[in-house]
Amino acid sequence: MLYEPKPIRFRAVLWRGNPDDLPAGWRNRVAVREDGTAYVQTLQGPAAATPYGQWWLREGADGELYPIRADVFVDRYQAVPQ
Repeated sequence: MLYEPKPIRFRAVLWRGNPDDLPAGWRNRVAVREDGTAYVQTLQGPAAATPYGQWWLREGADGELYPIRADVFVDRYQAVPQ
């Protein structure tokens, strides 16, 4: 038998190094260094997102945040009309 994942809708933001660009509910969950690198606590431990437009901060199915490379994000996901 074959299976495929159920669709999951989530919010995503292109990280450019400015915490003000994040949704208000995410800001207290992200630590930002002076160089703009963002650190988030994931289910697997801490993860970093660099501020050069190459990483996304994504809210997962259980509300967690984690970074994902922009090329991987664009390859796997598409915008959903609201």
